Amino acid sequence: MDDKRLFDHFALIDVENTGSIERDELLPTTSSPIADTFIQLSSKIRDITPKHQQLIVDLVIIYRTHGANPPVAYEAIWATPNHFSANLNHSGLHNHEMYLCIRRGRDKPPITDIDVLLEGREETMDNFSVIETTTHGYPASICNSFFSKEHTLITYRRAALTILCNTLTVTDVCVIIESKGKTSPHSFIKINKNLNHSMFNPKIYFCYKKSVMNSIRIQYRPRIFYTFPTIDDNQYVIFLDKTSLFCFPMGAFIER
Repeated sequence: MDDKRLFDHFALIDVENTGSIERDELLPTTSSPIADTFIQLSSKIRDITPKHQQLIVDLVIIYRTHGANPPVAYEAIWATPNHFSANLNHSGLHNHEMYLCIRRGRDKPPITDIDVLLEGREETMDNFSVIETTTHGYPASICNSFFSKEHTLITYRRAALTILCNTLTVTDVCVIIESKGKTSPHSFIKINKNLNHSMFNPKIYFCYKKSVMNSIRIQYRPRIFYTFPTIDDNQYVIFLDKTSLFCFPMGAFIER
């Protein structure tokens, strides 16, 4: 190194002007647009939020006993975290199979809270919607035990249209069976209301996870815009090629 130099190499990093990054991680929204859309995504805007952190905007219950499948764009919660069946209705003698399905997207305000309503013993909380029927019109009451006439229903609260970008929203849900030795996963909120009212069957609980809502972002690759000295030294060519990635390992973002 020259004693009069402050550094051997200097690099100025910017972003490429050839368009945004296109790769498998850049997932377009999985939701189907509707007339009164919350946020419209054009074909050139991609939601780069990891799929497991994308906003949950809809919840439905399907009745597998009657042959129902998850609706288009929905994903079903088939299993618990320790790989047992996530059937919500273990309490009935007929053991009707009922499963929760979720839909992720940005075409509606996201869901911010989930609760379990024990109809007849408590009232619906303010601004909560109740899932009263399944996708095929059957009653969505989870507990169908002969020993209890109470209806157990899933409720949820949706964010307002003017939601802030740092709002906590629901990004994951799961079902746990405590009698199988499972507790709520790390960072999940357990709804402390047993879905199974029968004393002879396992205790089943809903859990959900909340995360800060990510705004819609476009990601661009970083590049080396200018280097000093301008003539490459063969000893440092490989290092300089990696400099942009070192400075911006996640690329550069434009948020909406």
